[in-house]
Amino acid sequence: MSQGSNRISNSFEMNAAVVELLEDVMKENDGKEGKENVIFSQKAKTLVKEIADFSRNTRIYRKAEARREEFRNETKDATPALIYGYLLDRVVNAPTMLHASSSVILLIPRLDELLNGTEEA
Repeated sequence: MSQGSNRISNSFEMNAAVVELLEDVMKENDGKEGKENVIFSQKAKTLVKEIADFSRNTRIYRKAEARREEFRNETKDATPALIYGYLLDRVVNAPTMLHASSSVILLIPRLDELLNGTEEA
């Protein structure tokens, strides 16, 4: 599914990319339980970038600028593993799919910053 940037054009494609990301990270970290760091393959990094690029163009993301800035300040010393764990927690404990999707949209760009060095515009 992963074949280049900007391949995600709607929420269905975003959800499919998130599933692909979760599967890849699980595969990379299989048998490494208890490790503090999460291993992100190049494929996972590319998926994070693609999901983040889509997320940054959503209305939800644009309207949450103050909250994003606050979160960025609160997580200035965070590792990608910490943000990924927080993202998983928010998705798993979301009361609805809308909340889960919104969590992805709001948090994946921060993971992209940490994993890929992407600067916020």
